[in-house]
Amino acid sequence: MEHTSLLERILRGVALTLVVIFFMFPIAWIFMMSFQTNETILRIPPQLIFEPTLANYTALITGKLVTAAGTLDIAFMRNLWNSVFLSVTSVAVSL
Repeated sequence: MEHTSLLERILRGVALTLVVIFFMFPIAWIFMMSFQTNETILRIPPQLIFEPTLANYTALITGKLVTAAGTLDIAFMRNLWNSVFLSVTSVAVSL
């Protein structure tokens, strides 16, 4: 059994941590943006400290997104129901 030195283990841990941060940062960024208003999302430079809002999730559930340009109809719940229905039906047929 080969023993690795302390320096090798530390470097391997640092490298692994950097790789995890590199791949997880976009997911964390999208998650943070989901709690921001459109104006905050489009602001340059990006704002890391913001007042969170559930307006985007409310728009998904209600199907109406109200913006300065007008009201947009979102068919998210209908599309979600279609996906669930097709998945359950496919599993039921395959059994």
